[in-house]
Amino acid sequence: MKRDGASRAGSDARRQASGCVVDPWDTGFVDLGGSQGLLGQAEGRTAAVVVAWLKEQTPAFRAGFEHVAIDPAGVYAKAVRTPGLLPNAALVVDHFHLVKLANDAVTQVRRRVTWELKDRRGGKADPEWANRRRLRTARERLSDKSFVRMWNAMIDEDPSDRILMAYIAKEELRRLLGTVEAGGDPHLARHRLHRFFA
Repeated sequence: MKRDGASRAGSDARRQASGCVVDPWDTGFVDLGGSQGLLGQAEGRTAAVVVAWLKEQTPAFRAGFEHVAIDPAGVYAKAVRTPGLLPNAALVVDHFHLVKLANDAVTQVRRRVTWELKDRRGGKADPEWANRRRLRTARERLSDKSFVRMWNAMIDEDPSDRILMAYIAKEELRRLLGTVEAGGDPHLARHRLHRFFA
């Protein structure tokens, strides 16, 4: 869970560096925007672990949350939605994890198209495999030459254009998320995001 001052919190799983434990995942409770840093850590990655840690805190502490930023794990959403636990908190997923999911989708589409076209995995000689990192890279981080090389290779290799459609969708999602970070209307962004996924 990440907490911004007294208003935002989030949860993120961290793999333990050493030691032999039954459940190797911890849940960290972190102050996102304030000065408190790590608020706490609990062993496990379940809703029960999150709920138990939050219930150990004072009601005033829990009432101070306005936003809870989580990675897209259902167990964290379930915990945060527990009635009365965080009465003033809105649940949000951070931009990093949304973009990661979009990049994962591009990779899945690229792999699926390769299997359908070649009946095998991609390799060094395959343009869609050779451009896999460019497909996951933000457009503004690619040189024009690199972008054109990737774009033209995908047009030539994928007659269905599904790989480029996935790339464009990922970039449109990034652009939409960027408007919120730049101070855009969050309600409009939420509406567009809903339409994007619908």
